[in-house]
Order: sequence, then C-alpha cells, then structure tokens
Amino acid sequence: MTDQSADQTSRGGGSQAEADAHLAWSLAANCLLYESDPGPAVLNVASAAEPVWMDRSTAWQDSFARYLLEHLDADPDRLHRAHTTASADLAKARTPRFALDAYRSRRRSGSSRRSAARILRPGTRRELVGVYRRAIDLCRLALDIATSAGADHDPLARRRLLAATRHQNTVTALGVIPGVAEASSTQLAEDLDELDTLDPRKPGDTSGTI
Repeated sequence: MTDQSADQTSRGGGSQAEADAHLAWSLAANCLLYESDPGPAVLNVASAAEPVWMDRSTAWQDSFARYLLEHLDADPDRLHRAHTTASADLAKARTPRFALDAYRSRRRSGSSRRSAARILRPGTRRELVGVYRRAIDLCRLALDIATSAGADHDPLARRRLLAATRHQNTVTALGVIPGVAEASSTQLAEDLDELDTLDPRKPGDTSGTI
C-alpha cells in the first residue's frame, strides 16, 4: 500500500471534507492490510466476558469505521460530506487522467521515472480503486452508526456516542496496557454523568440515548 499514500497528495485542495476523506482513505488502506493478514476467520470485537463475533473483514471495517467516527466527532454532516468526497475520488481514480496526474505529481516531487511509473500499471490502479471503495464503506458505516444513535438530530446523543466511541477505541488500541482500560472507563463515566446534567429529560427517560 506504500504506493498509494503518495498519490493522495495529488488530490489537492484543503477543505474539511477533503481532509476527512483523506483520513478515511488512510484508514481504508490500513483496514485492507489487516483484512488480508493471516489469522482467525472470525474475531471477537467485544470483551472476553461478553464476546461478539464477526467475520474478519467485517470486524476490521467496524473497528476502522469507529476510528473515523471518533476523529470526525461523530458528526453526521462531516461524515456525509466525507462520503460524498470519497465517492467523487473513486470516480476520478477510475479514469486514465488520474494515473497520468499521479505520475506527473510523483515526478515533480522527485520520484524517479521507474518509481513514478508504478502508478501506470493496471495492478496498482486496481489496488488504489480498492482503497477508495473501502474508504466509502468506512464513511457509510460510520454514518450509519451516528444516525442510528440519533446523532443527526440530538446533540447530546452525538456527544454520548462520541464519548462511548472514544472509550471503545482506546480499549481496543491500548487496553492491554495496565490501567488504560480502567482509566478510560472512569473517564467515560465522568463524561456521561456530565452529559446527564445537561439533559432536560426526566431521570429514567431513555429516549434518544445510544
């Protein structure tokens, strides 16, 4: 996947949507690497005490979608714009012009002709298209998670989802380090308690919660 990161720089632009789509693309490239790694056919995406099993590809896509969800602040509008931008990027990546522009960008950045020419190979272009497709998948999955939690119409639901997602991602990435899971759980509890003080609903009203 190392060929692909350089080609993202040829996309240009500096909007938030482009930056978010670039992040989705980077996460997608790593997601595909993990999906293709050797290992068990199914993975536990929850805890040992309460396991939730998914097939390998679905599990990694869920994990990377939640990283995207966190970094885009569980904001459905940002996720939607990232999805739209990533879809446009995919359409561009399928055109001959994309490979030519990427080749010229590499040459201008100092790559040798031999190195830059790799983007012109059909296999490399197919691999790039696959990453763009997975980026769209991650945006769509993250958006589905956000809207299912009510983040598209309830700011407090969005903040609860963001707090829970941050905790889940921390435990997933660093939970084997002693004390990290406990500290993250404590922080989640504090965040949820603070959000409850802002909730105008009466105690016991669970409507709109995640």
